[in-house]
Amino acid sequence: MKKLFIFFIAVICFFAIDVSAAEYTVSSEGELSSALSAQTESDTINLNADIKINKSHAITGNVVINGNGHVLSFDDTYVGTMFTVGGTLEIINLKFNGNNDWYWLTEEARVDPMIYEDETTLFAGDKKISNNVIEVTGTLKISSSQIYNYYIDGAIGDTNCFIKASGADSKVIIDSTTVDTLFGSFITMVGGKVEFNNNSKIINSYGLGNKGAFFKQNGGELVINNGILKDNCGRARSGTLIGAVNNALVTFNSGLIDNNLAKYHGSASTGSMITVESGAGFIMNGGTISNNIGTLASVVSSRWTNNPDDKGIHLNNGVIKNNTTYKDTWLGSSVFLRNNCTVGENMTIDGDVVVNNTNASLENNGTINGKVTLNDSTAKVVNNGNISDLDLLKGECTNNNAINNVYELDTQITNNGVVTGKYVKELSNVEGKIIIRFDLNDGKEKDTGYTVIDNVYDLNYKLLDTDIPIVERDGYTFEGWFSDAEFTKKLDLNTEYSENAVIYAKWLKIPEVVVPDTALNISTIVMTLSIILMFTGSIIMYVTINKKKVEE
Repeated sequence: MKKLFIFFIAVICFFAIDVSAAEYTVSSEGELSSALSAQTESDTINLNADIKINKSHAITGNVVINGNGHVLSFDDTYVGTMFTVGGTLEIINLKFNGNNDWYWLTEEARVDPMIYEDETTLFAGDKKISNNVIEVTGTLKISSSQIYNYYIDGAIGDTNCFIKASGADSKVIIDSTTVDTLFGSFITMVGGKVEFNNNSKIINSYGLGNKGAFFKQNGGELVINNGILKDNCGRARSGTLIGAVNNALVTFNSGLIDNNLAKYHGSASTGSMITVESGAGFIMNGGTISNNIGTLASVVSSRWTNNPDDKGIHLNNGVIKNNTTYKDTWLGSSVFLRNNCTVGENMTIDGDVVVNNTNASLENNGTINGKVTLNDSTAKVVNNGNISDLDLLKGECTNNNAINNVYELDTQITNNGVVTGKYVKELSNVEGKIIIRFDLNDGKEKDTGYTVIDNVYDLNYKLLDTDIPIVERDGYTFEGWFSDAEFTKKLDLNTEYSENAVIYAKWLKIPEVVVPDTALNISTIVMTLSIILMFTGSIIMYVTINKKKVEE
């Protein structure tokens, strides 16, 4: 009886599995539609030929489409949505061909940041997509596939994209997939999560978008694990590659962002590779960001935000190097902050950082081989690592480790570490101001450790006693300040300075006192005494022997 019961249970399970899982082989859109119309909880659809799409197909169950290397494209008339995914759709080894061979007419048009796309610089092609290609409220996974030759039209990329993911439950996974020659936006998120994994690439593409060219995040989370964004350019008012707003989060764990260009959007406050604002945040845990060219910042920027709930920018690990900005303004930097940034101790930034908004702050625990500029009275820097140069136009800084140079103007610095020098910018164009440099001549200021001190004064200024630094130099005696490098003109406090000047510290080396080494070590003493005793003993023995002979 028990065996019979087990048999019936097994038969029921077999039929249940058989009913809920179906496999189809299709070679036309009609066959694809038939397979999808009967979709169950777990279907596999194998493509046996290239297929042209003429309508939208809904995914409500759990479907796997194995392209087997075949091509999926629009037919000659349809440019709408291919798939709406409310359930789960996994696409494997499929080629998405947009059938638009758009290209730049000249190499100059491609690489010049001031040249946008238009009919004189870009061949737009005939097949323009004026819709989202795939719309997702459920789960979409694309792996080992290719997406290429798409021209997605819309209001600078805000209207349409290749994938639109909507809702908190939406999820998109791009795995081992290459996006090539895409014009427009790749993924737009309204909540949900996107993963860009396992050597997935966006290359040779041109991005459009108000809040992000290739990845637009209006909420949700983007995670990049060994992803590559390389050799692209874009026109975006915010992030040329990635734009995150409304508490969205971008996490870059590993991979490469290299040789991308931000085309000018008409404002100096634009054109970073990654831009976060309105509570959004960026976390870098590894990888390399290199050789990119931007406007506001070449790597990452936070824009127009003063939200106490901002997720901020956290540069924990990795390398940022060789990135530049093509607009010659004070805004130009690798990292531009209007909220908070933390640099981890294992992080190296080769480039400038600007801190430029009320309550914006930078905590540096790593190495910044560039210039850090504070440009707001409430902006703050706390340095626990190493900074090459610090421009404190406004704001305040606490230095707990090492800064190579500091320039102060209308600001304050608390130095608990080492500052090796002090400098000012070139102020020759500032009317009514002069620079007086104190050249400490290998000495240092006693309280701060500065080796060079530049101070800004009004025209025709007379130095006061309080302006003169107290200096010291190991092994030397200070002999005074002089107005020339040859030390022939003593400093005169009655002098009015009408132009920039340098004042030199003179030092006299303290003579070394040579103390003769008269002390003998133990071995020398023992040897000397031994020689003396042997010599004395020999004499005594000689005298004794001769005396005995004489007596005999």
